[in-house]
Amino acid sequence: VAPIIGIDWKINDRWNVAAKYEFKTRMRLKNKSEMNDYAAALSQTNAVLGQFADGSKVACDMPALFTIGAQYSPISSLRLNAGYHFYDDCHATQYGDKQKLVNSGTFEVLAGVEYDICKLVTVSAGWQTTNYDLSDEHMNDLSFTTSSNSIGGGVRIHATQRTSIDLGYMQTLYKSRDVATQTAAGVKNDHYYRTNRVIGVGVNIAF
Repeated sequence: VAPIIGIDWKINDRWNVAAKYEFKTRMRLKNKSEMNDYAAALSQTNAVLGQFADGSKVACDMPALFTIGAQYSPISSLRLNAGYHFYDDCHATQYGDKQKLVNSGTFEVLAGVEYDICKLVTVSAGWQTTNYDLSDEHMNDLSFTTSSNSIGGGVRIHATQRTSIDLGYMQTLYKSRDVATQTAAGVKNDHYYRTNRVIGVGVNIAF
């Protein structure tokens, strides 16, 4: 349970601004897992396996989130949007106090445009950059994330007065990161990278 405070101010027909603050949400996830005897014994002392031990409660708080956005419409058929998000990751408790390995919170900057070509078709495009400030110690093979840029586009077809169909595509371009870790067996070099593509289809019905 977390309180949410927000404001939406439609200044005039051209400008609309909004802001929201979501408080930190305390979450504890209880594990139900099966391990062989060796893994079960190792999970008692191994920090990585410990989070998967049967019956263990894992801290996984959702960080506080602050967002602000604005929309400007120079003409009725065109809407320009911009936004900013900040996640207070440093104060969201994670398993093994992993939040202490975060240098600073995550921030995102977003921009988008939407245009009504005609009464039947609306097109849109958007961009988002997500920036993490994580220490090398925070990165591991089981869970990692890197900063990224996302681009997307969409089409809305106004099928009837009350029904519309949305088609969208998005691709996220993640930055790669190399981390060298000193182990008992020597230096371990990890290359972190990921990619994703998303296709979306939706139907909107107004009652």
